[in-house]
Amino acid sequence: MAYWKMWQVGEFKAFGFTGAIQFGNLSLTMAVLLGVALCWVISNPHPHPHRRLWLVLLAVGMLCGLLGSYYSGTRGGWVAIPLFVLLFLLAYLRRSNAMACVIVLAVLGTAAGVLAYQSPLVKTRVAQVYTDLSEYQANGASSYSSLGARFAIWEAAWDAIDDSPLLGIGEVQFRQTLKEKREAGLIGAVPAGLANTHNTFLEVWMLYGGLALLSLLLMMFSAAWYFLSYIRHADSVLRSYALGGLCLIGGYIIYGQTQIMLIRNNTLLFFLMSLAVLMALMHQRRRAVLLVGNA
Repeated sequence: MAYWKMWQVGEFKAFGFTGAIQFGNLSLTMAVLLGVALCWVISNPHPHPHRRLWLVLLAVGMLCGLLGSYYSGTRGGWVAIPLFVLLFLLAYLRRSNAMACVIVLAVLGTAAGVLAYQSPLVKTRVAQVYTDLSEYQANGASSYSSLGARFAIWEAAWDAIDDSPLLGIGEVQFRQTLKEKREAGLIGAVPAGLANTHNTFLEVWMLYGGLALLSLLLMMFSAAWYFLSYIRHADSVLRSYALGGLCLIGGYIIYGQTQIMLIRNNTLLFFLMSLAVLMALMHQRRRAVLLVGNA
């Protein structure tokens, strides 16, 4: 889909059947989850009868996910990659395989460096950051660039939060506030016309109040703690589920800084269904491990 959008249709960024940011973030998340499965297949002490086939399928799937993220040009998703690397190291790094991990990191770092240096798309997206920041410094709340418009609407959202920090002001009232600010010349037409604040946690706080934000954070961090408690477990299957859950939650927290990932239907459903499946698999595997241990 990304290839077709980029090279056959001639789009600037791949966006599938949704927005480019959602498309890129979901592609990256699926690539990471497939990477978790790939590591489990490699490290599994009891090889599957069709192990080689699964290695190929998972590797190709992961590559496709990474290419989808790349072609989407989603910088907010790329920021999460160092976190994913740290979580993989937390799950798999041991004294016995330290050298192998260093080699893999060196290869990945070299590949990323070559890609960043050679790829026109990456160069353009990175250079755009500096252009947007300069534009925002020059125009402030009237900024029209991608990052500048975000900063401007974030300022407006903070002002709205000050008015009702506990219960929020709701979508209708926020749109009315933006309209009034625009008519008064306090915010530009571009940020005032944005469909949302492009920040999950700021959006939840501003629309639904601090109590809703606290509930969201407690849900995410309690689930993350549940997965974290098994990230170094001796059972490879349990460890893989824990790593997948942490990557899912950690990725969404970082994605949420520049997009409302938990408010849009497609990204919200993907998160909830993936989280439910991973937690159910964790629970099932824990019971199986306990039964074997007690036998």
